[in-house]
Amino acid sequence: MKSSFWLPVINSGTSILAAMVLFSFLGHISSTTGIKIEDIKIEGVELAFVIYPAMISMLPGSNIWAVIFFVMMILIGIDTIFATFDFIMAFLLSEYPIIRKKCRLEIFSLILVIGSFIISLIFCTRQGIHVFQIFDNYVCGLPLLFMVLGNTIILGWKFNLYKLD
Repeated sequence: MKSSFWLPVINSGTSILAAMVLFSFLGHISSTTGIKIEDIKIEGVELAFVIYPAMISMLPGSNIWAVIFFVMMILIGIDTIFATFDFIMAFLLSEYPIIRKKCRLEIFSLILVIGSFIISLIFCTRQGIHVFQIFDNYVCGLPLLFMVLGNTIILGWKFNLYKLD
């Protein structure tokens, strides 16, 4: 119960802190360069890989902060991959129990890893950043909200959490 309360609170707190640091730095850039804050259009990947490194380069001991920042980015990426892989594997094993009977868990994991690798090769092409931006703009927004809403309705119906009269 405690972790279900504190995890979202800490997550929101760190997000608010990061936003305050980012927007104060953008205000600093605006005042030093004379560009209006409305004219600074930075979003998406540029926030993590352009603005934060530029901000870190202005700090004292910037080399140490840069190493810490990029190690943090790598660890966040690895953690996201582990969490996503674990979710997909748990979902498939619980939805299709025949997989456990037909295949060893290690072999099934290897099949999922190879399949994910082949699918993700599209991001490593020359147009990979454009494909990433398409995914970022059109997959992670409103469609994700409708998927979660549909998931909530379907699971509620499947487990009889509400009655449809």
